[in-house]
Amino acid sequence: MSSNSTIVFFDLETTGLDTSVCHITQLSAVSGERLFNVYTFPPAPSLRAPNGLQASPPILLAAHNAKGFDAPILTRVLLQNHLLQEFQQVVSGFLDTLQLSKWLHPDLPGQSQPFLESQSVVFFDLETTGLGQTCDIVQLAAVSGGHSLNLYVLPRCRMERGAARVTGFRVRRQRLYLHRQVVLTNSLREVLVSFMAFLRMLGRPLVIGHNIRRFDCRVLSRALDELDLRAGFNSSISGCVDTLPLAREVLRDRCLKSFRQESLVKELLGVTYKAHDALEDVRALQALYSVLQPPPELVCRHMFTLETMARKAGVKAAKLKFPARCQYSAPCGST
Repeated sequence: MSSNSTIVFFDLETTGLDTSVCHITQLSAVSGERLFNVYTFPPAPSLRAPNGLQASPPILLAAHNAKGFDAPILTRVLLQNHLLQEFQQVVSGFLDTLQLSKWLHPDLPGQSQPFLESQSVVFFDLETTGLGQTCDIVQLAAVSGGHSLNLYVLPRCRMERGAARVTGFRVRRQRLYLHRQVVLTNSLREVLVSFMAFLRMLGRPLVIGHNIRRFDCRVLSRALDELDLRAGFNSSISGCVDTLPLAREVLRDRCLKSFRQESLVKELLGVTYKAHDALEDVRALQALYSVLQPPPELVCRHMFTLETMARKAGVKAAKLKFPARCQYSAPCGST
């Protein structure tokens, strides 16, 4: 935070408490003697501020429980109205006075949790137009506790028949449909920038997903490179963890036939869910991870970054291109 940042205190009133779907009904802000207060009829908020509150950037937005409620809602609405990039040009970040009070007064009632808690985690998943190296992102979803992000992209290439059948996505007349219902879409850049804002809000978390090292992170990495956003993404996270090899190690004594996420959820949680919907997948994975409870040292062993993933892929490609004269193939493990 810059020492000359202008602090603006803000608050929202909404139609509910679900940060992924509720609408803004009132937005108020104050900085010194300058006031700003607007009401909006949901679900179409007008976020372009009149001249009631004009502060020079960089602006730091402060609110009580901003991290848990106001910031996720504001970010989602800005994205839906294509205003996120304009907003980020003048706002340097959020300050949560609830977290600040826990740090300044740790002995107050209800402040038993330390300010610096264990590494935060975000579970993420992609749905794509297919499984090939050139497939496009159609849906990106992420969840961390009660925070969630769910965004759709109109793909540039056609949906493969198998992917359309499994996911329910169809593209007709430049509109994206999910199970025959049209869904709102954003540009790929807007989706990736919003994802990075979501990650930064959670304090450079660990990004966790199932089979992400071999698929999702490769698709994500290609999209980030295409839009020159890789550096921004790398600075937004602490690392990545793939729960597929992690679960194989944690559950190696269970003799499971399959380590597909749906199979693990059914085996360990005793439930089924609507798989191949990215939001449902990450919610299920979050519940699964809480049951797996991998020890920290095991999680560290499975951590990787987009850079280490790319280097390992390069080594494998070199080995395939110049194979050794004699190789031993170990018996295949469980799928």
